[in-house]
Amino acid sequence: MPFPGKPISREQISTFITEGQEKTGIEFSELEKEITNKVLDELPESFNTGSLTKFCRNKVDTILAGYQENPDIITKSDVIRNYVQKEIIFYLYNEKFLEIAEAIENEKPREVNPQWIRDRFPSVSLLIRRALRDSDGNVDWSFIADKLKIKDIFTYQEKKFRDNNEAIVELKQLLGKKNPETFSPRWIEGEEDSLYSFLKTHFLDSDGNTDWPVIIETLDPEWRDKWTYKETERGRLLPDVIEKIIIVLREREPKTFGPNWLAIECNREYTFFKDHVRSADGQIGWEILVDSLPIELRNKWLASEKDRDWDYQSAIEQLRIILEAEKPETFNSTWIKSVDKGLYLYLLRNIRTEEAIDWSKIIGSLPQEWQTRWRVRWRDGVKIGREKKFSFEQAIDELKKLIQEKNPAIITSGFIGQNNPSLLSYFIRYVKDEDGEVDWRVVVSQLDIESQSKCRFPKKIKHYRPKNEYSNQGEVDKVINFHRDKLYTFFGIIGNEDYWHRDEICSELIRLVKSGNILAKEKLIDYLSILVTHWTENDEKLKPFAIHSDLLEKRIERCIYFYEDSDVPFLEYLYKSLKLEAMGLQRVNYISLNEEYKDTGETMDSRIIIP
Repeated sequence: MPFPGKPISREQISTFITEGQEKTGIEFSELEKEITNKVLDELPESFNTGSLTKFCRNKVDTILAGYQENPDIITKSDVIRNYVQKEIIFYLYNEKFLEIAEAIENEKPREVNPQWIRDRFPSVSLLIRRALRDSDGNVDWSFIADKLKIKDIFTYQEKKFRDNNEAIVELKQLLGKKNPETFSPRWIEGEEDSLYSFLKTHFLDSDGNTDWPVIIETLDPEWRDKWTYKETERGRLLPDVIEKIIIVLREREPKTFGPNWLAIECNREYTFFKDHVRSADGQIGWEILVDSLPIELRNKWLASEKDRDWDYQSAIEQLRIILEAEKPETFNSTWIKSVDKGLYLYLLRNIRTEEAIDWSKIIGSLPQEWQTRWRVRWRDGVKIGREKKFSFEQAIDELKKLIQEKNPAIITSGFIGQNNPSLLSYFIRYVKDEDGEVDWRVVVSQLDIESQSKCRFPKKIKHYRPKNEYSNQGEVDKVINFHRDKLYTFFGIIGNEDYWHRDEICSELIRLVKSGNILAKEKLIDYLSILVTHWTENDEKLKPFAIHSDLLEKRIERCIYFYEDSDVPFLEYLYKSLKLEAMGLQRVNYISLNEEYKDTGETMDSRIIIP
């Protein structure tokens, strides 16, 4: 449920305290009034329900620490604090509660009970069950009935338990009556909230968490085997934590969020990440969270408050990240604005010609793949290709002058776009291959040898495939039979000479592949897939491929065709190529896939979806 953002003054909270005294019949002494005023005097300027409750709790505990010899003060303060917290929640979400009152007025039911509210207003029901509880930990339905003025038609009889044994007996009876295939805390809460509330508040471990293992140990073996909640409150499963964060984000709809926001709004989930989720460098693994979020939430992430203080390069990088995540067939300025309005506004204000956004410069700084997917509108394209008209010869001369003037270490489309956007626009629009993409081979072929060696433009595998492919099993068998006693090297290395033998097998098969033998390519990919799979399982730098295994065969094939005989062995070239690509892939998030998911009876591996 979105946080309503209603301000609460100190005077308003003071009124709640006064009302609480009247409702509970508690009168404050002068000393107790002094304690209360100390809390009110130091309330923060702005807060939400989570931070306010936490502040008041901590502040009251600090003040009361000096009055431990007077337990009556502490008892009174706890009662009042509980009442005030409920009043604050009701005040903040008053419009939501009024919807219940309006529904009652319109439907005119004979009676209203918690199930009636849950069926029609599930989010409000969840808020009530989570936040509006009495000092015993039970849902305070009498408070709701009183505030909604429906006491005459509200029916609810909450079970009271004399002691822990009576609650355990009730749990056993509930299980015997319902006979669930599996059950968990959530199942208990859904079936009998009062029982769940009692168990949650009366069976606590030394850290103050619900001690579910102790509760389950009291049951018969039949039910212990059906218990699916394998983790305690201290050890929740990562997907559950991420799911909870996503729910809160969608309810509260922050414009942006980061660690500080999570620490206030999702404190338990923030603590979970801080304590249990770490990246390879020991930092909190926020990237794991961000990678798991839907794109509309991912774009709101700010690792720090300065994240939106972009410069040109960081804005272009943000645009690239969005494109990689969304993978649009085509895109234009309207698409960018719809996905990340903040980024669009930055480009609008800062990357401009005299008349409009300088899309020529922006698109020229993107990887080639996205340059070719850019579809200009008339308004976007006014300046593209019109600042200066070229013939092909003039464009090449312009490029040569640019290279001579700047003398870059490498030449890329980004280099051209940053230094001469009009020139890049010409190449994008007029120098195309049969696929409609920039034919950089034609451009590069017009440069001198030294400049060609500096060029780093995307390669296309079709340009490296032999024109005449064939199938000859005899050629393949000849290589395999000659090295048969060394084929084990793709499964494991015994001595240093094995590295040389393995490279030799690869080199001979690659020569057949480049001559056009399709069967040699298939055989080599089979052997390399075994080796690369071993790499992805044991090399931290290649582990992202564990969740992108569908890419491996294509990447291996590309490396086979792109490899040129040199002093670098093929397998070293293959490893470095895969390592570089893995840097741009989503990291692997390790969780226990054998655990059952909540009370569904399914295992985690059947539930996890990685975008």
